[in-house]
Amino acid sequence: MSAPFIPNRDAEFDGFVRNFRTLVVAAPGVYGLTAEDALAMVAAADAWAAAWSRASNRNSRTSIDVLNKREQRKACTAVLRRLAGLVRANASVTPAQLISLGLIPPPHAFPRRRAIEDWPQLFLMDDTGLQHTIRVLRPPGTGRARPEGAMGLLLCRTVAPQRAESPAGAEPVTVMTLTRKTVDAPPAPPGWSTTYFARWIGPRGTLGPWSMPLRASVRVQQASTMPLAA
Repeated sequence: MSAPFIPNRDAEFDGFVRNFRTLVVAAPGVYGLTAEDALAMVAAADAWAAAWSRASNRNSRTSIDVLNKREQRKACTAVLRRLAGLVRANASVTPAQLISLGLIPPPHAFPRRRAIEDWPQLFLMDDTGLQHTIRVLRPPGTGRARPEGAMGLLLCRTVAPQRAESPAGAEPVTVMTLTRKTVDAPPAPPGWSTTYFARWIGPRGTLGPWSMPLRASVRVQQASTMPLAA
């Protein structure tokens, strides 16, 4: 599994794990995995979810809960990397299936095509303060929802006191395979903001140019109630 596709933030890691678990458990054979692999994923994901739930409760969590959360994340990550390696090594798994799991397909999975030169245009459809609904607009002058050869859209974001003008330091949030996606707003102190950037995943796993920045809100939390550092 490519390192950037394991999100750093625990809330986004949790979403990644839940998606991976759901798809693998529903049809392990589709991804070249066994029932035993699926059971290992269930055990790791459920242990992580329980530890994350306890460590996320600011009213009752203890230092032991936070430590256990870190350990379960490490264990779950190890299972994710092992299964992702098996999936990526299976020639029958399509690039679209890899992307649905949040994985970058290997270069040999793509036919030789020109690199994608179009940059995506992001539009904020809704910002509730708790969730952001983001839409990617069609390339100008075409009737397509994405450029030719694009397998998906890598959506990243920064969370900082000022709007980011560059994607440097932006962390992956998800891979969009549809034109619209709703994601949870990140927690941050008052006055901070979220800035989204995106780029197309193109032929042979190449990445297209970055979009312009898209600013959104954060889920405001006072400094005294911010989660403990992982």
